Parts: sequence; structure tokens; C-alpha cells
Amino acid sequence: MRDRELFETEIGRLLPTEAYAQPQGEVDEQVHIGSTLYLPIELNKTIPKKVGVYVPTGAGVATIVDVIVYFHGHITAECKNSEKAFKADGMNHYWNSPSFLCLRRDLAASGHRAVLIAPTLDAFVAKNLGAKGYGNLNEDHKFDFLVNETLRQLRLHRVIAPDAKLGNIVLAGHSGGGLPMQEVLHAVNKLRPRIRACWGFETLYFDRCPIKAWLKRDSALRYRHFRRKGWKQDRVNEFKSYDNFKDTPTASGHCESVQEFWNKALKFMPEKPGSDVTYEFEEGTRQTPRPASGSFVLTDAQLLTTSIKLSSTGSKTTFDKVKKKLDANPALNLQLPKFVQVQQAPAVFLKNIVRRARELARAAGKTAIAAVLDPDQWFKQFTRIKFLGRDFKSGDYVHTELAKKLQQIETSLVGSIGGTPKQAGDVVLNKSTEGISGSRQKSSTAVYSMHMFGLAVDVNYLGNPYIESAIDIKLLNRALANASALLGNDTLSYSRPGNRDAYDELTRLDARLEQYFAFLDDANALRTRVGSATRAPWKGMSEATARTTVQKDFDELAQTLARGVTRDRRGAITRDLRPQFKKFALMDFDKRFVQAMTAAGLSWGASYGDIMHFDLRTAAGKYINQARNEHSASAKQQRDRLLRNRQYGYHEFVD
Repeated sequence: MRDRELFETEIGRLLPTEAYAQPQGEVDEQVHIGSTLYLPIELNKTIPKKVGVYVPTGAGVATIVDVIVYFHGHITAECKNSEKAFKADGMNHYWNSPSFLCLRRDLAASGHRAVLIAPTLDAFVAKNLGAKGYGNLNEDHKFDFLVNETLRQLRLHRVIAPDAKLGNIVLAGHSGGGLPMQEVLHAVNKLRPRIRACWGFETLYFDRCPIKAWLKRDSALRYRHFRRKGWKQDRVNEFKSYDNFKDTPTASGHCESVQEFWNKALKFMPEKPGSDVTYEFEEGTRQTPRPASGSFVLTDAQLLTTSIKLSSTGSKTTFDKVKKKLDANPALNLQLPKFVQVQQAPAVFLKNIVRRARELARAAGKTAIAAVLDPDQWFKQFTRIKFLGRDFKSGDYVHTELAKKLQQIETSLVGSIGGTPKQAGDVVLNKSTEGISGSRQKSSTAVYSMHMFGLAVDVNYLGNPYIESAIDIKLLNRALANASALLGNDTLSYSRPGNRDAYDELTRLDARLEQYFAFLDDANALRTRVGSATRAPWKGMSEATARTTVQKDFDELAQTLARGVTRDRRGAITRDLRPQFKKFALMDFDKRFVQAMTAAGLSWGASYGDIMHFDLRTAAGKYINQARNEHSASAKQQRDRLLRNRQYGYHEFVD
């Protein structure tokens, strides 16, 4: 007891000004083997602010610290845990119970300089509260927060060295703890490349399985699973084709799987970081190789490694609801709805598309282009440049193939307009101060977006919207019809230009909308115009009703095309794009800019409604575009085959 008092006093003395609650401390019976703390880290409002942390003595002095994040399973008498005691003490009760004493004891005995992080989750983590029960770790960057905040507090408390940096991460879990474990693999996290191994102790209960995509990402990754003979054999069989999945089916019991094999799992602690992992602590960024040649600086693209929808049919919502009921009670006499979704991680399908593009280029006899289309190198050849004096937005890059084109376009525009690149940009981009958007991990509008290959840019996003859906066109044409009737002009309407010259057509629509919406700021002009109106719906309309009509057209169109207003949880406006939409409507760059971009071989997205978008579909881009269309067709074929065979649900794409 005296040792514990001293430990808690020392922590309190070091941090007298901290605003949050002081951590609780626990010193093990053999003090020299390490220290246990319970840090007040809040993942959400549902689970306790009590993250269990065990720091072996060796880890306390290490300059590079590996981390094991352990997710406990359901609290049951079978595992010699008490639900009542767990709700009172959290991880303090859990890993002091006989079934899980091994977690700290065996780590200390192993000699590894690894910190064990074990958040206190719900007593029935995979059953009662959904993601709330495991701290919403399915959300993007929540795992980043858990690890970084834990290590930040440990450094602050001097439990680990103040300059200690993060090494490798291992995810481990028992039973229902497999759900948060796989959700971490599914979510977007900067620290995700650090996860070099997973240890599961009878964890393969769950249908949605990003483990497969994770294993495909890198043959050096390892998932080790420990279980009883015959336990979930069908599910285990799904992993037999993965050389980096290792199964040990010799546990004597469900809870015993941890007791018997935790020490064996520790023997497989990864020793070296992956080639794409650095020891930068908070940021979790990848290494930036030295420039290969010329002025281009190459960088690894952070590929999204969680599965996303490639193709689906049927009602996902209805399927999920019925599936949830059946999972809770398999005896229910319910038929699964006819829903099929084929999915895959961009980290897998993007490289497969580049590989397919290389084969297409070779078949066409384009050996030089085929050499550029190397799937192992393509996503390492991304760069950030200035274009017309504008920076790319933070985290956005373009492939060097597109970067070269953009520099050629800039040279051409400076030559024809004069001045510096920024001055030329001010002319053709209407003095816009927006950054330029380039690469992205996934697109909200296209599964196989050219942005994901670094071959697309979005320019002047706020003034050049994407007219995407049928409702977009309906609202736009309603506003155009009303504007034309009020102004007494010929009626204009929008349809996707296709291969027609889009610029002049969009300019006419743009001018009509800007003139129409200007009435909102000029009551006298609106009063005069309504008073002389001869066409429906304006003839005989009151000024107040007219203003309400214009305002409705503006609000609805701005919301759908310009994304309108963003609000926080309390309803307060955090971003309002309506003023920009009123000013720019549909077009916010000079025709000379579009002509220069298309003359250099870039395709303008205005042909299908994406006015801000330009992408490269010549040279290597031509074959990537062809390959992504073929990949999409293959995914749809697999979807339709699964539907015919009544294999409803979620399926990983097999290329």
C-alpha cells in the first residue's frame, strides 16, 4: 500500500496544474517489473474514462516505444470476471482476475519494451450499444487519439522518457474485443501504417472483415489467431489462402486461449518497422524519399486500406436491419432481403487497376507508357507543386505525370497573358484565393475517381459546382425557368453538355442565375421587375411573395450545388458557402483557362456536370481510365452473379 501511495503522490506532484483528473496509479507486487496506471482519457460519453496502461521497466527508459493495444471481451463468470466489479473498477478488475493476470505478467517476463494500452470498454462490448460500447473506435482518427493521448500523458507524467517516440503497434483482442480490433483496421487513422501485427484470441465472430484487406496490403503483416479445435472453422477457412494469417487451434477453452497463448504471441512481437513507417510521433506520416530527378519531390500516397463499396444492388438499409435481428436471434423466421454489395480496399484495387493499365499499354505496344505504369511505384511518384501561383491544399498531391502537364499549361498561360504565374492565375481564375484540390484516398462522387490516381485537380471549388444528380438538375432548371420568366428573357435550361462546347452554354446559364439572385440584395429592382412581369408565376405576385420565391430558389440550389450551410451539433453555422454561390453561381474561371487545360490533353468534367474538375486521360491516364472502367464492369459482374446465386450480403471483390 505504501508503494502505491508514493507512486500516486509522485504523479500528482509532477502535474499540479493539469485541468483533467489525475491518473490513478498501481505498482505491481514486484515494483521493478513495471508500473500500471489508469488514465482519464475520454473516447466517448458512454464508456468510462479509464484506460489501463502497463509500462514495463524497460519501456520506461526506451527512446522508441512499441505499443500493444488490447481490447477485452465480454465480462462473464466463465472467464472468472464479475460484471458488478468490472463496472466499478474497469480494467483494474479485468486484468487482476485469474484468467488475465498473464497480460502484464508475461509482458514483463518477455523483456519487450512495449507499452500495453487497454481501454475500459462496455461489459458487453460487441452486443449492447454498438460502436458506443467500444468508444466509437470505428470513427476516423479515434484510434489516433487513443494512442497519441495515452503516450502524451505518459511522457508528461515521466512514466516514459520525455523524448520517447512511437515504434510499431500491435492490436490484440479476446472474444468480443475482436469487433473494435477490426473496426480500427477499417477506419482511417494516420497511425494505421504502424499496425504491423494482430493477435486474436477467438475473435473471428464478425461478418464485415477488413482483416483480409489489411493482410493483402503487405505480406510482412501478420494476423495470429488462437482458438479451440473446431471453433468457427468455416470462418477460419476463409483465411487459409493468406500466407500471413497463422492459426493455432489448440486452446483448451475460450478464456484459456489468452492464458495459454499470450506468452507465445509475445514471441512474435514485430522487431522492425515496415518500409513505409517512420518514427515521427504525433503525425504518423510516411517517409518522404529524396527527389528522384529534376524538380519533382516524390512522396508515398497514403492509400486507404479499408474496404469501400465497388458495386451494390438492393436495399442496404433493409438488409442491415434484418441481418441485425437474425444475428440477435437466429431462430427468427426471417428471409434476408435481396441485397449484394461487392467491396474492396482502395489500397488493393488501385494498384490492381494500375497493373491492368500496364497490361493494356503493353498489348497496345506502348512500352514507354507501360514502364510508367508500375503498380509498386505509381503511388510513390506524387508531388506538390504551385500552379499559377496557387498551392495545393494541405495533404493533396498530384502524380508527376499530371504535374508536368500543369507546369506546361502554366508556362503557356504566362506566355500569352504575361506577368508572373500568380498574376496570370489572377486573370484566368478571377483572383481566387482557393487552394487547388488534387489527390484523395477516396471520392464521395466516384468509386474509381481519377483523383485517387493523382491524375485530377479541382479548381475554384466554391464557384464551379458539380451538377450531379437528377434533383440537382431539377432545382437548377426550376430556378432558370423562374429567372427567365421574371427577366422577360428566353427560357434557359440545363442538360449535360456531353461532347458539346460547354463553356459558352454554361456562361449563359451562369449570367442568368447571377442576375436573378442579385434581386435578393436590391429590393427596388425586384419591385420594379415584379410590377412589370407578364409571365407566370410572377404576374400579379406581391413583392413579399416574389422575394420569398427567389429566396427559396437560391437556398435550395445553393444547398445542393454549393453544399450550402454546415452546422455544428448545436445548430450554429460553422461554414456558409451561400454568399460565394450568389456571386459566382455556375462558373468562376476564364475561357482561356479551360482552353489551355483541354489543349494540353486534360478532360474537363463539365461534360458530365463536374465544372471544377479536370483530369488527364491521355498517355498513362488513357490506360488507367480504360482499366478502371474494366474493373468496374468486373465488380458489377461479380455482384450480379452473387445475386443470382442468392448469396446476399457483403463480399470482398475477387479480381
